[in-house]
Amino acid sequence: MAPQFLGRFSATAEGSVLEGEFGVRWFARIFMVVWMLICALFSTVALVLAWVEDPVLAFGALVGPLLAVVGVYFVRTGAELAATDVTMMERVICRALQLPVDDR
Repeated sequence: MAPQFLGRFSATAEGSVLEGEFGVRWFARIFMVVWMLICALFSTVALVLAWVEDPVLAFGALVGPLLAVVGVYFVRTGAELAATDVTMMERVICRALQLPVDDR
């Protein structure tokens, strides 16, 4: 899920100013919390089963941390892909208002 921009225009002596911030949607936050809880639960169940039933099942406890690493990877990749969103928004607004665009 892409970050969401929440902001508003404010009137100043020099003109209008767009103030806001990029944030993660509530669904994405809840999804990541549930994802991490499932990772922890899966590892805990695997360790308990390995202790009670068969020690070979202890390898199943590795699945939880691996899934957690995948979740963290997706979050960090999303943050890297969104790193240029502010600059892109500035360009779009400048072009829409027919202002000079600073092509950095």
